[in-house]
Amino acid sequence: MKENQIVNSMYTPDITYTYPGRLNLDLIEPIEIGVPAITDLMRVVQGIRCGEYIHYISALTSVLSKGTGDCNPTYTQAGSITDRQLTTGKFYVNLEWCEEEFSAICTALSDSDLVAPGVDGYELTNRLMNLIFKRVTATMQRDVLKALFFGDNSLGAGDTTIYSVIDGVFTHFLDSETAYCVQPVGPGFPNDNNSVLSANQARDQLRALWSQANIRLKQLPSSQKVFWVTGSVWENYYTSLIDNCCTEGAWRLQQDGTTDLFFHGIKLIPLWFADDSLQNDSTNPFFDEMRHFAVYTAKDNHIFGVERASDLNNLTSCFDCRTNSNLIKAKMRFGYNFAQCDLIAWAR
Repeated sequence: MKENQIVNSMYTPDITYTYPGRLNLDLIEPIEIGVPAITDLMRVVQGIRCGEYIHYISALTSVLSKGTGDCNPTYTQAGSITDRQLTTGKFYVNLEWCEEEFSAICTALSDSDLVAPGVDGYELTNRLMNLIFKRVTATMQRDVLKALFFGDNSLGAGDTTIYSVIDGVFTHFLDSETAYCVQPVGPGFPNDNNSVLSANQARDQLRALWSQANIRLKQLPSSQKVFWVTGSVWENYYTSLIDNCCTEGAWRLQQDGTTDLFFHGIKLIPLWFADDSLQNDSTNPFFDEMRHFAVYTAKDNHIFGVERASDLNNLTSCFDCRTNSNLIKAKMRFGYNFAQCDLIAWAR
């Protein structure tokens, strides 16, 4: 079990003007990189404080035998029950905000709508509290998914990033390759963080995943399966559909657009946070080793274990009158593992 912080910084003023009076100024909120709901990607299991073992009963290939006509039948052991360990890690949000940082500057930020006058100014006003909570929550949701997909516990205690707390999706996939369990499907994608996909590369890779997947995955209903893809793969596949010359469907996609893409009736879920991290975050252990990916799998085969699901969006605010600081805190535990490697086909 390891501990780490998800966020360890807060807003500080960086205003380039002064104004010796009263000036109303709306704060413009940034456009955040969105994340899908975790329940759209995998199964969420609550009540896992430290860890849990996932038990898997192997499939049987055959149980019938040819009748021999005698009274001495032969009995065989045909199957096994194996396990996988899901280990959770502890994550924190520890943020601090001090009114003095703002009151030292006579700007619109010191307006009573954001920072109250006098002693009341020490604590966050409701409007500013709501604005900051929205930013912290959005960032926290992205960080949870980054740790979930790219975590690598082997980075060790000396690594201070969120990636070193637990083993995430792709670390589990790579660890399973040594046991010839989860094997990547070629031809794959370029790895450099600034690499781009060639025409129809995503479409052709989706075809390979579809055709080379295990029969157990193929025969599941489409409603039980999903493609996890980077935004780059989603866009490249979308372009292939538009470029399907002279068909009404391609023309409609180009004219009307769409928010959902499917391959053989299975939805593609674009993970734009992954594009941002793999392209811009050099602390990501997969930086320059993976830039684009596509995973064809069954959603319920993947388990996201949490102590309490409500902790993933739960922020606590308090005021410390000794230091005149506003504190925002959160604590959560979560981890990941999959059950059956037969239900995973992936490309990177």
